[in-house]
Amino acid sequence: MKAVILAAGKGTRFKSDKPKVLHEILGKPMVWYVINSVRQGGIEDVAVVVGHEAEKVKKAIKEEVVFFHQENPKGGTADAVLASIDFWRNHDDYLLIVNGDSPLVTSETIRNMQRFIAMVEEYEKIKLGGAILTSVVSDPTGYGRIVKEEGTDRILKIVEENADRLAKLDKSFSQIAEDMVGFQVEAIDALYKRGIEVPIHPGLAKYLKEKGVWKDEWKIAGED
Repeated sequence: MKAVILAAGKGTRFKSDKPKVLHEILGKPMVWYVINSVRQGGIEDVAVVVGHEAEKVKKAIKEEVVFFHQENPKGGTADAVLASIDFWRNHDDYLLIVNGDSPLVTSETIRNMQRFIAMVEEYEKIKLGGAILTSVVSDPTGYGRIVKEEGTDRILKIVEENADRLAKLDKSFSQIAEDMVGFQVEAIDALYKRGIEVPIHPGLAKYLKEKGVWKDEWKIAGED
């Protein structure tokens, strides 16, 4: 498994000119904790996608990683992942995608994701298209909501917190999308070849539904 850490954001909600991933916790930038957890989770091949104040972010990261630059400052997750396409395109395995502002992600969670994928492949004899990290919370305000196929754990879509969209959902939708996903490179590449230019979650959710992919749930909290 390879990992791509997304560290291109401005961090507007932080009300600061400093790149979001460089805000410090106990003297270290948030992105340091993410890189450390990924490495301790057994993934050595790591890329970091930078954008806003790219040189500052690159200078702050002392660990040995490969850098890619997201050219579009308003690009979303899909655009950031595609910026690193040379890193993962010919990789015949899974790609972990994790936000650089998620310092609470643990190496245990990452290892659990890998164990889950391996277990499904061994016992179910299928190759997962991907796994999305989610949480069930009492107050999902501010987060995108997971919508599943009725009676199954198959994800149909992720609805971002928008008054018009959420108004159509029952208030019982308390399962939220988190900051870490693991996808089979083949699934991402299939979307790229189709020319899909939507945020990666809805597009991949549609693709994975077509493939009949099942997902598991893990725990994590984001910092946005």
